[in-house]
Amino acid sequence: MSTRVPFTTSDLADHQWGIDDALTGDPNTNILTGDAGGSLLDFSRGGNDTFTETAPSTYTFYGDAARSLFNFARGGDDTFTVSSSSTTTAYGDAGDDMSDHSKGGNDTFTGAAQASNIFFGDAGGNMIGHAQGGDDRFTAFPNSFNTFYGDAGVDMSDHSKGGNDTFEPHQRGRQHFLWRRREQHVWPCSRWRRPFHGQERLQQRFLRGHQRRYVGLQQGRQRHFQWR
Repeated sequence: MSTRVPFTTSDLADHQWGIDDALTGDPNTNILTGDAGGSLLDFSRGGNDTFTETAPSTYTFYGDAARSLFNFARGGDDTFTVSSSSTTTAYGDAGDDMSDHSKGGNDTFTGAAQASNIFFGDAGGNMIGHAQGGDDRFTAFPNSFNTFYGDAGVDMSDHSKGGNDTFEPHQRGRQHFLWRRREQHVWPCSRWRRPFHGQERLQQRFLRGHQRRYVGLQQGRQRHFQWR
């Protein structure tokens, strides 16, 4: 039977389930963790936490565990909202690795103007074993710099699998996205929403008659897409 528990600086284990927290960051409280300062083990589960910035600063958010997800642990469906002129690094589920049969939650990250954001959809490190990424969503705003790792920040191996992630750049301003995929693409377009390998989706809208395109540049096993 699952037991709902508040945030702990250690691990969640057995069938413990983190509560749904509403966390507010400010310049004096800029490192926040949703459920565990350690790892999620066994059949533990993260709560559906909300992270909100109230003033410009440099923030680090861990959606569920600051360390790793092991065994059959599952991350919660977390929501991150940043403020203008902030620098934010957010980990949807685990700050380090996901392994065994762990599964990431369906996390949502909303940027802001004049912000610099790095969002790891599931794990900041590796995904190994049968780890499964969640269906994460990232929305960027104008004149911001955004790097989005859809699933793992380092590598995916064994039988690990990415989730169905969605990237929604704003119509104008500097945008930069990075995620793990293989092919190289150059697609001119005016209005489209096309699935990528692994079901990721990018949405681009036509604005004031100016056509834009995404240019995919292969960098090893990573690609980044940038407005041109």
